Amino acid sequence: AEPLDTPLVMIGVSNFIVKLSSSSWRRVYLSVKISDIHPDGFAGLVTRCQYDLNYLEPLKSDPKSRTYSLPLRFVSHCFMPGHKICISISPNNFPLMWPSLVPCDLHLHPNRCKLIYQTESLDHLIKNTVTFPPPRPLLTLR
Repeated sequence: AEPLDTPLVMIGVSNFIVKLSSSSWRRVYLSVKISDIHPDGFAGLVTRCQYDLNYLEPLKSDPKSRTYSLPLRFVSHCFMPGHKICISISPNNFPLMWPSLVPCDLHLHPNRCKLIYQTESLDHLIKNTVTFPPPRPLLTLR
């Protein structure tokens, strides 16, 4: 991925649309992570999701492939200029999600994947900032 030229704000619940093919659909797990890659190489986790696909209804299905919409966790993040967006996809996320006990060949169709997210203009967010008065002491000791 190329570094961003302008800030990109990601707000709310995003959805990752993924098309998969598998030799078996028993116990198919999937983990998706979105990271902010800084110019110095530091990677910060922005949002993630992990699912046992047996419990999700596919958007489209045929005997060899299925398409899923995977909601990611709520996020409020600004990717700054010069940063990159990294999408990591894995069949496990140890130790949070163990690898499947049922062996299968899992294939990802990258040209059929997309990230759908809500965004706001950074200028709009700056104009609507709220300032708070300094806090008052809760208790005064004498």
